[in-house]
Amino acid sequence: MIKIILVIALVVILAIRATWRARWLNRTFSGPELVEYQERSMTYFVEPLQKKLLNFADTAWFILTAVLIITVLASVYLRWIRDDGEKVQGER
Repeated sequence: MIKIILVIALVVILAIRATWRARWLNRTFSGPELVEYQERSMTYFVEPLQKKLLNFADTAWFILTAVLIITVLASVYLRWIRDDGEKVQGER
């Protein structure tokens, strides 16, 4: 229940912040100034952030693949040890 309330509060806070930022942009800049500001923010903030997120996604995908391979190999190895142990116990 607390998690739901926290998520709702976060969404409300983000909505209020987005509304405030839109009003601030409209009040501060008009016409060509607004377009120039948006282009600058794309160049200096959004594009580098996108590159970082893509690098993070590539790294996360690599790590997930490595974990999956290690898990499968460990499972096969443990099954091989168990089967080998059962054979040894059966021989005695």
